[in-house]
Amino acid sequence: MKINSFKMLPFAKDLLEFLQTGLNDGTIIINEFNLTIDEDLCREKISQKLLEKMMTWKPSYENKELLDEKTRLAGARFLAGIVFSLLKG
Repeated sequence: MKINSFKMLPFAKDLLEFLQTGLNDGTIIINEFNLTIDEDLCREKISQKLLEKMMTWKPSYENKELLDEKTRLAGARFLAGIVFSLLKG
């Protein structure tokens, strides 16, 4: 299977928007809890916020739904890790 990049642009755009949302929420979370807390706890809090916002997101590709519950959770955790890496420096 070859992925059509043009057809994936809406999915990529949404991912970037969730990343920005995570950065916004992550800034608040890190400022609220300070960086003295456990990094894993901070990532988890960011992940939870992202997951809440991703619950109604139903991306598809060629009429195939791309996210199930486990994949959505993994995506939120992935984005939270990137957010935390960007914010901790």
